[in-house]
Amino acid sequence: MRRPGRLKKISLHLLFVFGVQLVLCRGLLLGELPYRRDLSRLFVPLKHYLSTALHDGWFPQWWPFDGLGMPLASQPLASLFHPTTPLFALLPFGAAFALQFFLPLPVALFGTYRLGRALGLRVWAAALAGAVYSLSGYFLSMTEFTFSSLAAAALPFVAWGAVSRRASVLALSMALLLLAGDPVLVYLALGTALALAWRRAPVRTHLVLVGALAWAACAAAIQWLPAGLLYLESSRSAGTVHGSTFWAMGSEQLRGLLLPGDREGPGHLLGSTYLGVITLALAAVGGALRGRSRAGLLVVAAVSFGLSLGELIPLWKTFAAVVPGWSAFRFPAKAIAPFVLVVAVLAGRGAERLLRRRKWAPLLVGVVTLELALVNGFLLQTAPASLRDPPPLVATLRGKGVGLEGATYAYRWAPPTPPKGRLEDDARQLATLAPSSGALHGLPSINAYVPGYSVEYAELAVREQWTWPGKLSGVFGANVLIDAAGVTDLPGALPRAYLSPGVKWFKRSLVVAYLRTPEFSPGREVVLEGDSPESRAAGAMVPAVVHRRGDTVEVSAVVEVPSVLVLNEALFSGVRAFEGERELPVLRANHLVRGVMLEPGAHTVRFTFETPGLRAGALISTLALVLGAALAFRRSRARRKR
Repeated sequence: MRRPGRLKKISLHLLFVFGVQLVLCRGLLLGELPYRRDLSRLFVPLKHYLSTALHDGWFPQWWPFDGLGMPLASQPLASLFHPTTPLFALLPFGAAFALQFFLPLPVALFGTYRLGRALGLRVWAAALAGAVYSLSGYFLSMTEFTFSSLAAAALPFVAWGAVSRRASVLALSMALLLLAGDPVLVYLALGTALALAWRRAPVRTHLVLVGALAWAACAAAIQWLPAGLLYLESSRSAGTVHGSTFWAMGSEQLRGLLLPGDREGPGHLLGSTYLGVITLALAAVGGALRGRSRAGLLVVAAVSFGLSLGELIPLWKTFAAVVPGWSAFRFPAKAIAPFVLVVAVLAGRGAERLLRRRKWAPLLVGVVTLELALVNGFLLQTAPASLRDPPPLVATLRGKGVGLEGATYAYRWAPPTPPKGRLEDDARQLATLAPSSGALHGLPSINAYVPGYSVEYAELAVREQWTWPGKLSGVFGANVLIDAAGVTDLPGALPRAYLSPGVKWFKRSLVVAYLRTPEFSPGREVVLEGDSPESRAAGAMVPAVVHRRGDTVEVSAVVEVPSVLVLNEALFSGVRAFEGERELPVLRANHLVRGVMLEPGAHTVRFTFETPGLRAGALISTLALVLGAALAFRRSRARRKR
């Protein structure tokens, strides 16, 4: 007789918080799209491209629109192998993006609720914990980055699996977190799981949990194996673009934990860090009480908070020295995630102790939920889809012959400070430069921190963004510059693809220096890497015809004299060139792009890209899923027998 009442309590508390989440995201129900910062700059365009490709029947492995192109499937931030990606094949783009944007909120709510229940919280206290985590300034800030919000939503389930020692929950949630694609949260989730599971137990129990984590790694190999290989070629392997102290928790963010900050304040990774006086006071009480996993929770909170401070304390530098890949992370504020989760469950524990009369529990849940929603709700702003309609600038670009691919123009990003109460000016500006509008980012990219850029691209463009527009941008195909002054022609820009009879060979360490000298003759000669006596004199450049079909680029040209065919698209491992069935060696031309040697005659060269490590990762993931299904079937059968 007690179960229906219990279910009623669960539904009432959770449904109230879920209803508040729906109200905050009501614009999505009206067909609007979120637009804050990177949503408009990167994630909406990227997912629009993905949706178009899947509806056309092919799976994109290459992103041609930014920074001379880069691998796509191996970029963790694209989350192409996450279970929510099929939404973009089954639904219209707007509906699919809205669902992927919104789903992390109720998932985080329920995951934190289950964690609270595993820690012994009552139904209403666990619901309060779910409200705190899913409506915190941290979590709502992460909705700006779809891969981060998907990962942050899985974090409570990882903690739940570790606390309750449910190997299946731990394995599945860790696999989902890996597939979401936020490497910072992968490390944080692993540390959280180990800290919460580290209690007295039979050795067999610990081995089962370690096995669950190993299975999760294998199940997600389709993502992390290609991502690891891409990392070795990307600029992140040499460190971060801005340094590891960029966007750490500072005095303003620490103050913002207690007091609502200025919504139009200075830019930071976290638009808000607000948890509020009520929540933090309840968490302080909960942290002082004895309870299940208290020591583990406090350790997790302390380490997470310390890392979020960046290099203000030695902890971040220690991690960078001993944790593989940690030096590539540049946003210490992301490390606050486990701290916020611990605060949420401790707030539920403290509320139980202070609230003697249960009849006041719904009121407390309501007050905390509404306070967080009112203060942090601005992070979930949406705008009509018309925001992304092609504005006059697109017509101007098309009139100048600017194409859709990134090397056709350079874009220098210097937006003015947006007025209060209006859509961000840079969001309006960038709406003109997105695939869904018919024009795209150029060189240098505004998203210079995207880990897919090659080391070579970083050497020439990312590290010198303000000097790039000029000779070098023209070398790589940019024929106009877009900045606050408008659209400016860049004389002498080379085509997307061309033939050059002149060849000069240099060692890699000398190539960049030569490209900057007056002796370099763009188009008339090509700089190749290596030692060879076969340098050729400069000659007339001949444009070639380019056709793109999915991830394949075909270049047609008639060669009069032995020449190098140059395609101004980035060169990565996985790029191959074919003429008919014959494979051609692909050379690194002008430090960044693709080149092949051609003899006189008519040629059609086909450039393809296949993600390194994708096949091996897919095989490992498939075997892990088969093994997991077999173990689940065996366990279910054993239960039926019992």
